[in-house]
Amino acid sequence: MKRLALAVVVIVCAVAPAYLPAQARAQFSIPGAESVLSISFSPQYPAPQSTVRLTLQSSLYDLGSSSVTWTVNGQEVAQGDAVTFIDVKTGSLGSKTEVQADITSAGGTAFATATVVPTSIDLLWESDSYVPPFYNGRALPSAGSRVHLVALTHFVRPDGGEIPANQIVFTWTRDSEVLGNLSGRGKSSITVDGPTLFGTETIVVEAASVDGSIAGQALLRIPDTEPRLMLYEDHPLFGVLYHQALGVTTFVPKNEMSFIAIPYFASAVSSGDTGLQYEWQVNQSSVTTNAAYSNEITVNAASSTGLMALINLSLTHVSNYFLSAAGSWSVTFNKSSAGSSGGDVFHQ
Repeated sequence: MKRLALAVVVIVCAVAPAYLPAQARAQFSIPGAESVLSISFSPQYPAPQSTVRLTLQSSLYDLGSSSVTWTVNGQEVAQGDAVTFIDVKTGSLGSKTEVQADITSAGGTAFATATVVPTSIDLLWESDSYVPPFYNGRALPSAGSRVHLVALTHFVRPDGGEIPANQIVFTWTRDSEVLGNLSGRGKSSITVDGPTLFGTETIVVEAASVDGSIAGQALLRIPDTEPRLMLYEDHPLFGVLYHQALGVTTFVPKNEMSFIAIPYFASAVSSGDTGLQYEWQVNQSSVTTNAAYSNEITVNAASSTGLMALINLSLTHVSNYFLSAAGSWSVTFNKSSAGSSGGDVFHQ
């Protein structure tokens, strides 16, 4: 049974802020002077209750020889020659921090203003790879799988109201490539191909309110995962005992057991997907299984002379040549239920 629910996966969160663009004005007439004094942010999107560095920049004024006065929310916080940056503590989610920098230079005076509005974005994701029923973790991507992502924005207006996703423009980028067909107003979720074999996918989402007053960004790196084979008992009464995977070495308190292989994170819709190819060996002898249940095997030691079965299993895919996994288990059966030791275990 395939289970895919973004709401219950382990969440990998990314916090991103927003800001209003800085403005600058000069008190003397030089064409273009009003745009050559600005304030930059580091980080560009500061989080709530975090420290952001604001740096004054200009291609016209010599800031190194200018007197600079910084004001935050109407209060002077720094003043002096060449004081080109300050550190400011942001407020709670959606709060505004008003910043102004006034300069006095040989050429005159000017000032720049900026407004910092912290936001956050939770970036949820999971793959469509296979995981068994009741699995509580995230489905991780392997070669050939796809990844679903949802950006949950928390853009709060000064009045306390949160901006809904349908009033936010989302721009999605994968490995520096803008996904134009998946971006746009209200497009808070996307589905993309998973990372290539042994690769890592970098996903960035930039979000901005329609009026441009609030913006944020979240970044996520998703590595490729190799499928992993796990072996479980397929009990005749209780079915697959998913709560207890078999270890590398296992003692079985009986002389017969049915086993089922579960291919965690394989690009498949079920463990018995017809595209999956299982190759079993018991004590180095190949075993032919039922084509409809190729991931299941029954080992019977009742009439054999041996007590131990060395089970080897390899997994490939008929069309996804990058999918590959292998596992090995040593199973010891109940001595009182089997014959004397020394031979191979019979199997079905």
